[in-house]
Amino acid sequence: MKEIRKIRELTIIVSEQVLSFTLEIADRFFVIDKGRFAYEDTRANVDAATISRYLSV
Repeated sequence: MKEIRKIRELTIIVSEQVLSFTLEIADRFFVIDKGRFAYEDTRANVDAATISRYLSV
């Protein structure tokens, strides 16, 4: 997906529950809660505390 995006200069929106895959391919990271953006940042700024806060079950 990264190669396709580079070649075509595309924005690709992925809705995914597998966090490791998401963090591997994403430049930006969004969490949507009840239809609203609860969190938005670059992949570099997503840390364990953020993941725990928004994605814990």
